[in-house]
Parts: sequence; structure tokens; C-alpha cells
Amino acid sequence: MNLSREYESDKGSVVLEATGFAVLAFGLVLALTIQLFDMERRVIGLEALARNAMRHALLSSDFDFETSVASFKDLDPLLQGEAVLVSSTCSLRTCSRSGDLVWLELSLDGTKAKVFGVIP
Repeated sequence: MNLSREYESDKGSVVLEATGFAVLAFGLVLALTIQLFDMERRVIGLEALARNAMRHALLSSDFDFETSVASFKDLDPLLQGEAVLVSSTCSLRTCSRSGDLVWLELSLDGTKAKVFGVIP
């Protein structure tokens, strides 16, 4: 008789432990999902910023990536206060022939977005 009571009390504690573990695991997964969603929003914003800056720089007469990135960065609420690093393969002085390929890379906290364009 004593053995069956021990088994029933162990059974209750196993259910309680399993429920506690499930709640903690679900909370962890939920927290990671929210964090990944925020990171994905930043990546999408950085890619859009790179595309828009490339278009603006290629279509404007001064061909300045820094100015283009700064002007479009202010429009995105996620990237407004962030320091975005800009690097490119060309500038107006080194790459001004029509048909030249230009790469623009933006990086922010280990996240990178790279786009290319052709000088018209």
C-alpha cells in the first residue's frame, strides 16, 4: 500500500515538472522568435536602404553614396539613430564611365546588405 501512494505522489510531481518545463520552453522559444523577428526587420530595412541609396546615387548628378544613405536612413524609424557603415567599389572620381559596375555594401552590427548597380 505504501508503494502505491509513493507512486501517485511521484506521478503528480512528474506532471508538475513536465508542465513547468513546457511553460519555460515555450517562453524561451517565444522570446527567441520575437528577437529573430526584430533582427529580420532590421535586415529588410538595411537591404531597402541599400537599394534606394544605390538608385538615388546612380540617378543623381553627384554620385555620392554617403549622402544618399544619410537621406534615406532618416526615413526608416528602425535605422534613424544607428551608425550604418558605407563601403563601395567606386566613387565619382574612380568610376565615371558609362557601363561600369558599382557595388555598395552597408553594414550595421554584423548585418550586411550588398547591392550592385551599373552607371548609366
